[in-house]
Amino acid sequence: MERIDAEVRSFAEKHLRRIATDEDEDGILPIELAERIVRDRERYFWFPDRLGASDKPDFNDEDIAGARSVRKILGNDLAYIDANLLSVSDLPDTASLTAIHNDLANAARIERTRQDDAPIMSSSESDALSRAEALLGAVDAIISVHEICSDEPWLANLYTSWRLHGLDSDFVHPVAEIFATLSEPVAKRMRMLSYAVTAPDDAYADSELVEAVGRAASGQRPFGLFSFGKSEVRSDFANIRILDKSPEGPEDWIRIAEVLNWKAEIATSMARWRALAGEFALPTIPEKPDAAARALQLCLERVNAVVMSIRSHVPLVQAELERLFPYGLDADEIISDLERATAAAASIRSEISRHRLESARTVLTATAEKLLTCSGRISQDIAGFLSTSVGDPDLSGSKVAEIWTSHLRELERVRALRSHLQTVARVAASVARSGAAVWANNLRSQPVVGVEDAWTPNDWRDAWS
Repeated sequence: MERIDAEVRSFAEKHLRRIATDEDEDGILPIELAERIVRDRERYFWFPDRLGASDKPDFNDEDIAGARSVRKILGNDLAYIDANLLSVSDLPDTASLTAIHNDLANAARIERTRQDDAPIMSSSESDALSRAEALLGAVDAIISVHEICSDEPWLANLYTSWRLHGLDSDFVHPVAEIFATLSEPVAKRMRMLSYAVTAPDDAYADSELVEAVGRAASGQRPFGLFSFGKSEVRSDFANIRILDKSPEGPEDWIRIAEVLNWKAEIATSMARWRALAGEFALPTIPEKPDAAARALQLCLERVNAVVMSIRSHVPLVQAELERLFPYGLDADEIISDLERATAAAASIRSEISRHRLESARTVLTATAEKLLTCSGRISQDIAGFLSTSVGDPDLSGSKVAEIWTSHLRELERVRALRSHLQTVARVAASVARSGAAVWANNLRSQPVVGVEDAWTPNDWRDAWS
C-alpha cells in the first residue's frame, strides 16, 4: 500500500512540476504544455521534423526573412535551384542558328527532289566546299554572259571567237582594238556630264570654235582684233553655257575645252565603229556624241563581262570541274550552252548545300552534347527545339529566329536568378544541418503559392521549440 501511495505521489508531482521554456521564466505545467500542443497543432502543422533536445537552429530571423523575400520573387523558378545551365555564349546566336536551319532545311528539300544520277562532289579533294563555292561563282558568271549573248548576236560571235581562239584572235582583233581605245573616253563620261556644258551639237567639229575656246581657256582673247567674217562662230561661242550660265573665266573655259575634246574622241570612235559594223554585226550607235557615249559604255560593260569570263571564269571551270565533280558534268557544255550551264549550276548548288548540311550538323551535335550535362526546364526546351525544329523544311527561318531568340532571353532571365537561388540553397542547408531536413527540403522544392510563403513564417522559432 505504501508503494502504491509513493507511485501515485510521484506521478502527481511530475504533473505539478513546472517545465522550463524559453517563453516562460517560471516554466509551464505539463497539462498546460499538453493544452498548448493541442491548440497549436494546426499552427505548426507546416513544421514536420522531429527535433532532438540538442538540435539548435544554426540560422536566424534575418536568414529566414531573406529566404522568404527571394522565394516570393522566384515563384515556380525555384525549380532551377539545382539546375545546371549553359551560358548564352555557349549557344549559337540567332543569326548563326537561323543560317544553320536554312542550310539544313534547304538540304532536306533538295533531298526530296534529288535524282539518283545527280552529280556528287568528290570527298577526296582538299578544301572541296570552298572550291566548289568558287566554281559555282564562275558558272553563274558564265550563265550571265550566255544571257547577255543571247540578246546580242555580235557579242555571242565575240565570245565564241575568244573562247575558241583566245583574246588575241586575228579575226576579231579590229573590234577588240576599238573597245581597247574606247575604255578611256567612255570612263570620262560621268565627269563630262557633271560639268553641265551646253554647246551646239557639232561644236567639237568646228576647228575655229574649238581654237577660240582653247584661247579663252588660256586667258587670251577668243577672237583677234580683226576677225571678220566669223559671225556664225562668234554666235556659237556666245551660246556656250556651263551650269546654265555664261562662262566667267579661264577655269570654266578649260572645262568646256575638255568636253569638246572628249566629244571629238567619241566621234572618232564612232567612225571606226560604223566602219566595222557591217562586218561584225555591231549594234547601231546614235549620232550625237552624248547618246553615243552612253550606248558605247553599255557595250563596253558587256564586252568586259565577256572578257572577264574568258580570262577567269572559263579557265576556273576547266581546271576545277572534273576534279570536284568527276562524273555527270561537262566543262565544255557549261562554257558553250546556257541551258547546260544553268543545270550544272543547280547541281553544284545542291551539292554545296548537302555538304553545308554536314558542317551545320556538327555545330548542332556539339551544342547537343553540351546540353546533355544540363538540367532545368529551359535546357530541356532548348534541347528539344534543336532536335525537332531546327532543319525542319516546313518551318520558316523567321519563325526559327523568333523561337530561338525567345529561348535565349529565357535562359538569360533564369541565369539572372542565380543569386536568389543561392540564397535559398544556403538557408536550406543551414536548416538541414540544424536537424530539420524535411523543412529544408520544402524550402528548396515547394514554391510560394499565393501572397504569403507557408514555409517561412515569422513564428518559426515557436515551431522549433
